[in-house]
Amino acid sequence: PAENPEVELWSEKSGYKVAFSSNQGGVQCYTANFQSGAGTRKKIHGGSAEGDGYPKEACVYLEFHDPLSAFLHPQNGIDSLLTSDEIYHNYVKLNFGFKPPARG
Repeated sequence: PAENPEVELWSEKSGYKVAFSSNQGGVQCYTANFQSGAGTRKKIHGGSAEGDGYPKEACVYLEFHDPLSAFLHPQNGIDSLLTSDEIYHNYVKLNFGFKPPARG
């Protein structure tokens, strides 16, 4: 298991922090930096079919995995395909924290 987090996200505004650790070999990060607010927001996120979309910088997505298509490159020594008698043992661990934001 990873002792140090591979990814840390925090907000200086709210003080909330989340640190991610994983035994997987890679992480892909997607952001909403170029969202315009157009479209629709998922109902679970407070949206409706007629409502607003996601605004700029509203979210970030993290995807933990071994290198993509690793099975196509056996020379790298990563075997990411499971057989019917194997169990998936990968995990992502989250640690949540809070640091009061600076008032200014």
